[in-house]
Amino acid sequence: MQQVDRDTVSSSFDFRDIFIHLAFVLLALMASIMYAERMFADASYYLLHMVNKGWFHVEHDRLVLALSQVLPWIGVKFGMSMKTILILFSVGHVCFFYGIFVVCRYRYGDRGAGLLLILLQTLGLEMGYFTPMFELYYGAGMLVLFASILWARRFATWDKVLLFLSVLFILTSHPMAVMLWGFVLVLHALEFRSKYLRWYALFAAGLLLFLVYKFFASSAYEETKALAFIDALRVMPYGTNYVLELGRFMWKYYWELMILFVLSLSWMIIDRKYLKCAVVFLAFVAMLVIINGAHYGFQHSRYQEQVYFPLTWIVAFPLTLSLAREIGRKRWRQFLWIVVSVFFTLKVFAIINESEFFGNRIARMERLISLTRSMHMHKVIVGEGNVTHASSAGPNWSYGIETLLLSACDGKDRTVTICLDSDIGFENNNKTPTPDDYLMRKWDIYPSSSLNQRYFNLGSGKYIPLSSANSVLIPVDTFKSAITIVLPEGDLHMPRGAFRTLDMVLQNSANMTLPSDSTNALFVSYHWVKGEEMIVWDGHRTPLEVDIVDTYAQTIDVSSPERTGHYTLVVDIVAEGRGWFGIDTKKKVWVY
Repeated sequence: MQQVDRDTVSSSFDFRDIFIHLAFVLLALMASIMYAERMFADASYYLLHMVNKGWFHVEHDRLVLALSQVLPWIGVKFGMSMKTILILFSVGHVCFFYGIFVVCRYRYGDRGAGLLLILLQTLGLEMGYFTPMFELYYGAGMLVLFASILWARRFATWDKVLLFLSVLFILTSHPMAVMLWGFVLVLHALEFRSKYLRWYALFAAGLLLFLVYKFFASSAYEETKALAFIDALRVMPYGTNYVLELGRFMWKYYWELMILFVLSLSWMIIDRKYLKCAVVFLAFVAMLVIINGAHYGFQHSRYQEQVYFPLTWIVAFPLTLSLAREIGRKRWRQFLWIVVSVFFTLKVFAIINESEFFGNRIARMERLISLTRSMHMHKVIVGEGNVTHASSAGPNWSYGIETLLLSACDGKDRTVTICLDSDIGFENNNKTPTPDDYLMRKWDIYPSSSLNQRYFNLGSGKYIPLSSANSVLIPVDTFKSAITIVLPEGDLHMPRGAFRTLDMVLQNSANMTLPSDSTNALFVSYHWVKGEEMIVWDGHRTPLEVDIVDTYAQTIDVSSPERTGHYTLVVDIVAEGRGWFGIDTKKKVWVY
């Protein structure tokens, strides 16, 4: 993406290269540590398909998806353990971007590519970091390669091959990537005018052929998405209030992106690139309009972050394009490098902080897997409400897939799958799976024999619920003296106004099960007491994860008081709308 003309490619090493290499090392280290968390949703779905088939799994002709599966595919071919395959899958996403960086930097002398590539993996992504396998993410990586070749103006045979492959992967990745590709070509045309008209005509012809192909070969999923977009534009109440709310939403969740956007536009104005500045500004606004047509509303989620991902490219690409220049305005360029580096660091810390949200989810899965094994079962059902905690990423359609992969890390004979009651209740799923079937997703029921027998052995058996089904309403007094709550030893320390999870053990000495169903609505909760004064009576509610037969260890979500001081945390069980058990397990807490 470097704008200066050069016949030879500079490969001199400087502090910026060192920073980029270290950033990739850090990202790879994070990916290897958080490998379990990074198989959320689509990531686990495509990985399981690939492991079962022993070949790349691609849907909707999106060929770029195959690139995310290269390293785990190698792991499968060499018979590596499931844990190793999961790690390879997580780290492979970083390796993909690092490989592009090496090519762009050391073949095409592109000093901005590395910075752009690390921003694409962090800027605007926190929850989205834990589903690294999505088409646009990989399409953006191929866009970096395409731009580097185009700006380097080196068109030897291998360069043309790489250019062709990058275009192929871009066009088959995601419709948004095609729009971003057009954005890159417009910026290139502004820089080099009509010098490359032949190439532009060639790209236009390729795009036309691709659109004709998709017109006749689009999948039902793609057609549904297109119709939903048209309906959203037609019926959604867009207006002044929506625009104001959008502005507040963008500043709250994308303030780093907005600051970099302003700095990028400022650079172009200082550099007197007024037309380029106008194009970038209009592209940002247009993409924002398209995004809000495809995704109405402002609920911050993993999916929403991925939908907003094109904005990262529109902001980061022109900025790093400018930073790649080696002429003029050195101090301004150094200032931007520092700002971008600081923002990357901040996003890394934000992702690490977000990892606790997904780590709590994995820890809950591991508890349920351990319980399932102790009951000598392989296929169980858990209540969606029982595993919905404010302290963790919520349950979703991939719960059964993730527990299958996670449990297989301990060996194929210890494999279990845990699906949600909402999945087993979808349409006729509660009647359809035979003892020899398993529920991959609520829409997909497969024979257990279709699993790769090297890694999975579910055996035969029906799905068994871990929560009571259609249980009667129990009297609160029944369990008052039979339930014990054990908290960690020693005093606790919590920041004021903080939200955290505490480990606890629930013990049931009654000769009947403490039910976790929605009918009885039993929750672990707490009071805050300071001296003799009751500060908080109704604490946050944490659902029982499963029926408590004997002993079960889980966590409780706790919000600390807003003022500092010495408090007593009183933990109890509440039957919503009917009263507290009165267990009153106490723990001294210093709130600072």
